[in-house]
Amino acid sequence: MLKRGSIHWGGGFIFACLFTWAVSAIFCNGVMPMSWDSELGMYVRSEGAVLRWRSEGWADTRIGAHGLNASGDAVLKSRIPKFILWGDSYADGVQVDDSLRAANLFNASSQRLKAFTVANGGLSVADYYFAIPRYERLGNDIEGHVILLVGLEDVLPGHQVACHSRFLTAPLRLEESACLPSKLSLEYASLVSRFRLESLFELYRSLAKYRFRLTAMHAEERRPVPNLSKTELHRSWAFLVDSFKRQTAGFLVFVYVPIVPALERGRIVTVNPEEESKILFKRICQDSGVGFIDLSQAFKKAYAEGEHMPRGFFNAPPTGHLNADGQRLVAASLIEYFSGRTR
Repeated sequence: MLKRGSIHWGGGFIFACLFTWAVSAIFCNGVMPMSWDSELGMYVRSEGAVLRWRSEGWADTRIGAHGLNASGDAVLKSRIPKFILWGDSYADGVQVDDSLRAANLFNASSQRLKAFTVANGGLSVADYYFAIPRYERLGNDIEGHVILLVGLEDVLPGHQVACHSRFLTAPLRLEESACLPSKLSLEYASLVSRFRLESLFELYRSLAKYRFRLTAMHAEERRPVPNLSKTELHRSWAFLVDSFKRQTAGFLVFVYVPIVPALERGRIVTVNPEEESKILFKRICQDSGVGFIDLSQAFKKAYAEGEHMPRGFFNAPPTGHLNADGQRLVAASLIEYFSGRTR
């Protein structure tokens, strides 16, 4: 009787493990292996890996050389003039199919100029600043840079995640820092990704972080944002824009994606609390000869005409990352800007 019970318990345990593995392989976000890129001098997503994203939207991203997605790698290797679209998770767009992301939508309509994206969750404006010369060394046909800003939070001094590069005041400066992958992730992330063992990874990470603290975790707290006057904000942004201009010989464009329309407490908010600050930042860019694309009216019009939110997915509320509509609006603004730009 005991032996039969043990068999039943053992069989049930094995079935539960297999069921958990099968479900997590389909419905859990994938783990992304990282590797050292000697040409860039930094850690990037491993070539050949596939990032599966499920918690918001549903898409797979195949990784090419230098941490770029496969389509971006193809653009980089081409001899066509190109620019880099920089950003954080909003520009990365792993929530939507690669063909529906802003850079590829732009490429589908442009013959003389192409784009590829360098983006990742948590990246800051200071990270872009230090990475620009690294990526420019990869090809002499990179003609400029477009920086995607979702709201102005990313360009506020002192707002960066702790392990990332920083834009700071007193004195005004840009400080380089890197979020290095742990030794454990370098050793096992490829294995976890290949065999879709994300459920075991999440279990280990929860135990290590909350109970035993076996591994050192990156601090995710953000630094306190300084309360700057309009004069101080003007000085900070003028310094930032001028620093970027001196970092590259190519063109520079900031794309502003508004934080509205947004869903707050069950209602749609369309009034942008950043409007005054946005006008200030836009004027600084224009005075410095730097491009500025404002998507405020495009987002407002898209919602008013079709009540389509630029954020949100079938499995997530309309408060997160850009969906296919949002990516399309970004691409349309780039198409319009570069079609009228004299080169």
